[in-house]
Amino acid sequence: MVCTASLFCAKNLSVLEQKVIDDMMMFRLDTYLLTPEETIKAVKEYKKTFLEDASKNHYSDETILIVENYLVLEEFGSLEEINPDHPEMKPVLKAQNEKNEQWFKKHEKEEKNSWLYCSYAGIISSYLRYQSFFTKIDKGLLVKEYLEKALEQNPDMSFAQMGLALWYYFAPAISGGSVNKSLTYYEEAVSNARNDAELFNAKYYQSQCFFHKDKKNEYNDAMNVLKSLLPENRKVTLLEKLNKAGYTIFDYQEDRQKIYKKLGI
Repeated sequence: MVCTASLFCAKNLSVLEQKVIDDMMMFRLDTYLLTPEETIKAVKEYKKTFLEDASKNHYSDETILIVENYLVLEEFGSLEEINPDHPEMKPVLKAQNEKNEQWFKKHEKEEKNSWLYCSYAGIISSYLRYQSFFTKIDKGLLVKEYLEKALEQNPDMSFAQMGLALWYYFAPAISGGSVNKSLTYYEEAVSNARNDAELFNAKYYQSQCFFHKDKKNEYNDAMNVLKSLLPENRKVTLLEKLNKAGYTIFDYQEDRQKIYKKLGI
């Protein structure tokens, strides 16, 4: 397949574009030291600067969409931390979901980059809460499909392994859901982490599987790694509050409003 000048079908990213994505992930990690309100402001400033750089350096449209997806997810998560029913959450996510839908429809016959599959899977997954029951089932399977496509291209992709770990944790047993499967994928994600951002995110969720399975030593080790990677960050503070009350981050994500009211977080 021959790409046009816009490089929209960049299955393999250039070294520069991969660095752009990795730098953005490290930026997201750094925002964990900020308040949610500060994070939203920082994300918007980062996006503005990134789009200016993208224009100057001629990044592919696909790379731009990947970065935008992850920045939207960071903004969405921060809004939710402020208020589980924040009125800006749905519009922000809906607009990005539609943007991806249009992209995938326009480039239906083209192979997408693994990072696009992975980032769009994150957008779809987050938007499920606003979907009907049957749409949730359909789109939930699409999330799994896209994450598996990402791993087909890049079998050692830590973020895709994290995505599948989440999928298997929340999926019903009849659909193959399993905490043990989830933990296996998190172990692979930890092993394949290429930088602190990937390692932190993998360890973050892995720690909660350990907590769920009552693996105390493994849990403590994972929490110590998180603290060594990024001391005094709000994400680990949240885990400690949840875990002290007997909840995991997965419980929080599944019924945030209930736990938000009960624990005041």
